[in-house]
Amino acid sequence: MKHAGNFIGIVVIFCVFFFGFVELELRIIDSNPPQLPPTVTLGEWKASFQLWISVCVGCAGAASLLWYVLAQWIFKINRWKDTGKRSTWIWLYLLLPFVAFIISAIFVKRVESSLTWIYLFFFLTGLFHYYIATVLFSPSSFKFTPLGAKYIRYW
Repeated sequence: MKHAGNFIGIVVIFCVFFFGFVELELRIIDSNPPQLPPTVTLGEWKASFQLWISVCVGCAGAASLLWYVLAQWIFKINRWKDTGKRSTWIWLYLLLPFVAFIISAIFVKRVESSLTWIYLFFFLTGLFHYYIATVLFSPSSFKFTPLGAKYIRYW
């Protein structure tokens, strides 16, 4: 049953980021709209932003679930120090969420201001999403594999 709890925890984190953070970010953008080139309307840009931020969240969610499946059912160990799987965790981080972050930053419609906010939003919804989901809900044998998990996770 613990497997279901961790799996559901990852899905809940995904939903919080997908439905909560994306909506919050769109509200922040509404209250402080970026300067757009004359050829792009705010509605077009927001649609582009929402598409690419969804790609970031989706890739982070997929990477989190893939890490859980690999750690729970593919890698077989009894002690986390014997795993040697931190490199796999990092590769998953670089392969899906980080690549989605880079692609989203490249392909979102260009703005003339507020790039720092936009990149921060991509970072939070993509890269931080994977990190927090794997730190909090990795299987018990791998619960300390994510960087910094020893200081965050106590159960």
